[in-house]
Amino acid sequence: MSRKFPWYDSGWLSRFVSAKEIVRRHYPERLGEFVEAFDILRTPENFREKQIDKPLREDAFQKALDTIRAIPADRLNKDEFLFMGRHKAYELPLFAQIQEAFTDRVSEEVNEQVEPSYHFLSLYSGIGSLSPHLDAPLAKWTLDLCLEQSAPWPIHFSQVVPWPEACPYGIDDWRNEIKNDPALRFYSYSLEPGNAIIFSGSSQWHYREPIPQRHEKNFCHLVFFHFIPKGTKHLVYPARWAAFFGMPELSGIN
Repeated sequence: MSRKFPWYDSGWLSRFVSAKEIVRRHYPERLGEFVEAFDILRTPENFREKQIDKPLREDAFQKALDTIRAIPADRLNKDEFLFMGRHKAYELPLFAQIQEAFTDRVSEEVNEQVEPSYHFLSLYSGIGSLSPHLDAPLAKWTLDLCLEQSAPWPIHFSQVVPWPEACPYGIDDWRNEIKNDPALRFYSYSLEPGNAIIFSGSSQWHYREPIPQRHEKNFCHLVFFHFIPKGTKHLVYPARWAAFFGMPELSGIN
């Protein structure tokens, strides 16, 4: 979360809004140039998420399952367990190889050349949930692969929306306001193990309700492969903006 927006992973957007104000103050003649430079990170409004059935061969998928089942508990990141009910593991070598192999397929599906950004394994427990949010453009494109689960767990996506400049919803009930906003036209998907979905998390609101309580042990194990437009690292990392744009005032934005 950030000072300007209450949802998860909103720090980048908060910095972008702050950077615009700095540019407007110090370089008003370059504001249009600054804003337009980020157009490549915006998602075409006609894009819709796409389900991909069995993107991995059966032997590769089984190897992925064997890998996650062998991860020691002390290797898992527990920072998000209390508020999202999940453990995470970052940058596992096998999944780095899979992500590289997925790059051409994702480029084809989203109609632009992409490169890997980062990936992580997400092991949701029986208290798993995901509040409505927009991702940072480090995850402009995501291939979300379902590995195993106790029962199908729907994920909900809005249509593509412009990046908000301020929180468009009330402070007290913003989660429900987003879910119930008819203009967002949410659509739901329930993935089976081995299937995936490609979406644009930085421009599509997405969320999951609390995980279904259908078994003694309820869980959902996913891996998220994030991609950015090829050659845009200078834009997705705010720490690089000052040097790239030649605007030292952008150093240390918050």
